[in-house]
Amino acid sequence: MKKVFLLSIFSLFTLASCSDDDVTSLGPTSTIVGFPEDQTTYNFLTDVTEAQIDVPVNLISYANETFPSNDVVVSWEVNTAETTAVEGVDFDFVQTSTSTTITQGNSAALIPFKVYPIVFDPADPKQIVLDMTVVDSNNAIIGAQYQKVTIILQGVCPSYLAGEYYINFASGPQDITIEEIGPGQYRASYFPTFASVYWWEFSDVCGDLVITDWQYQSGNAIYGTSTPMPHGVINGDGSLTFSGVNVTGVSWYVNLTWTIYPY
Repeated sequence: MKKVFLLSIFSLFTLASCSDDDVTSLGPTSTIVGFPEDQTTYNFLTDVTEAQIDVPVNLISYANETFPSNDVVVSWEVNTAETTAVEGVDFDFVQTSTSTTITQGNSAALIPFKVYPIVFDPADPKQIVLDMTVVDSNNAIIGAQYQKVTIILQGVCPSYLAGEYYINFASGPQDITIEEIGPGQYRASYFPTFASVYWWEFSDVCGDLVITDWQYQSGNAIYGTSTPMPHGVINGDGSLTFSGVNVTGVSWYVNLTWTIYPY
C-alpha cells in the first residue's frame, strides 16, 4: 500500500525539539502533489462569448523541505460521473495531453480550459470535476485529500455593488468600503458586527448575494442558518441585508441579520 503523509503529521513533527547533536531532516519523505482546493468557483458575465480558466496543480509540501530535483509530471482525467458541464458546449480542452508538468524549481503548474460563459445559466451552474491519477516522479505522491477538484462554472449578471457603505450602531456609523475583485465578486473592509475590523467577501449572482469568505474563515468559519453559506438581498434603497449569519466558535454570533447602507 502506498504510504500517504498528511500535512497534520508534518505539523506535529515541526513541534518536536532537538539538541545541537541531534541533526534531523524534518518533513515528509516524499513530495506531496495535488489540487490546492477541493472546490473552486469561476464567475463569468453571461454576455462573454469565450474565456479561459487555469486550474492550479501544486506541490503541497516538499520532501525534507526541499524542492524536488526533477520535474514532477502528473496525469489527470475528467470525472465523467460527476461532471455536468458538456464538452464542446460549456467548455473545451486547450491542450490535448491529460498530463501536466511542474518543472524543476517551481511549485505549481496550470491546467487550462476554454469556457463559453454566453451559454451559462446563472440559476443552474455546471461543474467540471478532475481527478489526479498518476504522478511520474520517483519522490512524489498524490495527497489523498488533494486528488480531486470540483470547478464550478457560474454565470452572473452585471453587478454594480462596489462603493462606500455604512452600518448604524448606537455609538454611530461604521464605514465599509466594498471593492469588486471579479465579475460579481466583492470584498468588504469591515465584517459586521465585530468590534475589530475584518474583511469579508461575497458574491452577487443576479441579485442573490452569498457570503463566501472572511479573514478567519480557516479557523472560525462562517456558515448559514438554513443554507451552507449566508445569503443576502439587495433592497430597493440600495442597501444590502444578510440573514442567518453564524461564525463558528463565536458564541454571540448566531443567526444574525444585519443591513449595510450606501452613502
